[in-house]
Amino acid sequence: MVPLHFAYADEHLYVLSTLGQKIEWMRKNPRVCVQVDEMKNDTNWASVVVNGSYQELRDPDERKRARKLLDKRVRWWQAALAERQAKSVDELIEPLFFRSQVDSLSGLRAVDHAPKPAPISK
Repeated sequence: MVPLHFAYADEHLYVLSTLGQKIEWMRKNPRVCVQVDEMKNDTNWASVVVNGSYQELRDPDERKRARKLLDKRVRWWQAALAERQAKSVDELIEPLFFRSQVDSLSGLRAVDHAPKPAPISK
């Protein structure tokens, strides 16, 4: 499991990364799984699991499109580049864009339906 920012468009998740173990593994086995969680509290949460196929973006136009989609998020690049840059201060870190074709998705949601207590009046 690694943290990442993604953008969704045309049945694909678009992601920025850097070369490392995760990319090497996906190059060998392109079947991927992404889990997204939103937790408001113990009784109000959602979790979605996306299964798909890794596709590295090498074409400059595809990379530009991925960047444009990701630019809609604040600091979308930070998870991918910050840690690697800290470990490789003297080395230029080459960004790598990929997408995952969404083959299937499933999810669960919990919503607290308990009535809220009435306010106490004085």
